[in-house]
Amino acid sequence: MPELVMLVAGETSEKVQATFGKIKQILKKFNVVEPSKEIDGTLKENKELRSTLFELSGQTGVYPQLFRLDEDGTYTFLATGSQIEGMNEVHECVQEMLKQDPDFLKKNDQYQLITDVFKDFIN
Repeated sequence: MPELVMLVAGETSEKVQATFGKIKQILKKFNVVEPSKEIDGTLKENKELRSTLFELSGQTGVYPQLFRLDEDGTYTFLATGSQIEGMNEVHECVQEMLKQDPDFLKKNDQYQLITDVFKDFIN
């Protein structure tokens, strides 16, 4: 079974630290399991993994980031914290648009639903 992993920054501002908690609350709202592992990207021993994860996401220096970790050790980028906040903000609107047009997400790929992105981690 895949794991949900969050890349965080231990040495950061209080504002960014508060964002980590906010993201966890948003995920909880959608019944997404808590990340099973947090990787502190600011620690020297995590530098290589952090670089790999940044490469996967294309988002260097952005925290938090969430990844799927498969049993074979393969990471897949899911979303940044700001993307999760954005998905949360438009969730109800997108749901309404899908009722009117079931192909809305296919036609508007700038939108995603948290419930789709994190479907493997919903209780």
